[in-house]
Amino acid sequence: MTKNVAALSVPVFGAKGNVIGAISISGPVFRWHEESMEQHISLLLKTAESISNSLY
Repeated sequence: MTKNVAALSVPVFGAKGNVIGAISISGPVFRWHEESMEQHISLLLKTAESISNSLY
């Protein structure tokens, strides 16, 4: 863990449904707080889903 850094991450699934990786975004806590993170959750989830689906 790194001090003063916050992050979000989501899994990427392979063709068999196993977790094969992850996507994360991070930033310094003075800019990357709960409110700013919430704005990125949907895009992060959609991106991971798109990558996972492309592996089928």
